[in-house]
Amino acid sequence: MYNLFEFYFIFWLIVLGAVAGSFLDCMVSRWIEGKSLVKGRSQCADCGNTLSPIELVPIISYLAFKGKCCHCGAKIPFECVLAEIAGAIAFAFVGLKFGISLELFKWIVFTALLLPLSIVDIKKHIIPDKIVLLMALNRVVWFFILGEPFLDTINTILISFCMPALLLLVVLAMDKITGKETMGGGDIKLLMVMSMYLDWTQILLTLFLGSVMGILAFFIKKDYSNGIAFGPFLALGCVLTVCFGGNFIKWYLSLFM
Repeated sequence: MYNLFEFYFIFWLIVLGAVAGSFLDCMVSRWIEGKSLVKGRSQCADCGNTLSPIELVPIISYLAFKGKCCHCGAKIPFECVLAEIAGAIAFAFVGLKFGISLELFKWIVFTALLLPLSIVDIKKHIIPDKIVLLMALNRVVWFFILGEPFLDTINTILISFCMPALLLLVVLAMDKITGKETMGGGDIKLLMVMSMYLDWTQILLTLFLGSVMGILAFFIKKDYSNGIAFGPFLALGCVLTVCFGGNFIKWYLSLFM
């Protein structure tokens, strides 16, 4: 059972996650449109009116104004509130998993970086190298802050790297056979940086969950002209694996022991 303080802690993580999702979605939109990331206030994309603070409250403003601009009535893209919800849920999940600990901050940063990476992949079908490098840097920084055992950590990472490396060989072979790209190189890079955080069993579960959700999305989606971004499904699979996959992995491995 959770005590009152823990509920309070998770509540503020949800708020922080929603704010992070809103902010990062705004930053990605500005970057795609070629606007300054630090100058200018948020505006309605249709009428150009500057949005007031009450219109920028994550999730609540979207619901209060029924998903429309209160100035011109234009529909606000659902992706905006979806990013806020995703941030809120992701931060709550890692908070429940790691509690009030130093390690939580490593996963908060990692999860926060997954948000813009997913948004960019959905909108542009690319996984930015800069975000992948920031994920790698975050892992290195927390390696020293947490004082992790050097040899054990390096050994775990090297073993985990084998999973995306084998996948890369399979993808290259399939590309050669089919004569077209079967999996983006950005997805492989994302799996490689995830290997710095996860062990090999977690990488496999992440890939499995991401693939299942990606296949479901493929059948649900009606327009296939632009394909389906796989990065967000890998990101979601990773968060689910880290926060809830432990017991499933133990159960599965016990079938072979």
